[in-house]
Order: sequence, then structure tokens, then C-alpha cells
Amino acid sequence: MSFKSDMDKIQKDIELRADRALRAALLTMTTEIITGTPVDTGRAKANWQASVARPKTAELSETDKSGGATISEANNAISVALGNKYYLTNNLPYIGVLEFVPGFTKKQKAGWVRSAVQRFKPNLEHNLKAENL
Repeated sequence: MSFKSDMDKIQKDIELRADRALRAALLTMTTEIITGTPVDTGRAKANWQASVARPKTAELSETDKSGGATISEANNAISVALGNKYYLTNNLPYIGVLEFVPGFTKKQKAGWVRSAVQRFKPNLEHNLKAENL
């Protein structure tokens, strides 16, 4: 083996471990946001739309009370996210009220999205350490 091929192998290994750490942190944040969304009909949960490169702009009519299907779809977007911008959007007109108005719903405290986003960096750092990076 040459020095160059050794270095290429090391670089590829580091990229794979960094990719795993990033994907895991994105999935954790996305899952926390979706599962934390208050449930009445399940429409608010179903309207979380993950995408790469461009945010989604549609308002969906689907429902997903558990959030499982929505998380699964987000996981598919996360699988191609590395090196691209990752978006998680919810285009329902009342999603901001759920996030920012305390007491609007008894099923969830306001601010669950902001809390999940604040935990992203520590989660990513933890995952990078777990990957020895």
C-alpha cells in the first residue's frame, strides 16, 4: 500500500463515521420534534416534512397520530442529507401557535421545537465522540 492509498482509506473512514454521527443527531432532533407535536387529529404531526436542498412548501391533508410514518419519511431524507442542506418544515398555519403560545394546548408545552433544536449540537458532539472523532 502506498502512503496516498493509506491516507485515502483513513479519510474515507473519518467521513463515514462523521456521516453516521450527523445522521443520528438529525434523526434524534427530527424524532423529538415530530413526537413532541401535540396530537388532536394527527395532522400537525403528519405535516412535518423533511427534505434536502429545498424546503417543502405544501400543506398536507394526511394524519399521523403516532408520528411513525412521518419519522420514517424523514429518515429517508436524512439518508441523503450529508453535504446538503436539511430542512424540516411544517406549513400548517397554526404550527407557530402550538410552538410559541404557552397553554394553547394541554397536551404539550410550548417550545418543544426550540428545545429539540437546542439539543442538536450536544447530541452531535456526543455522537462524534462515540465515533472517536
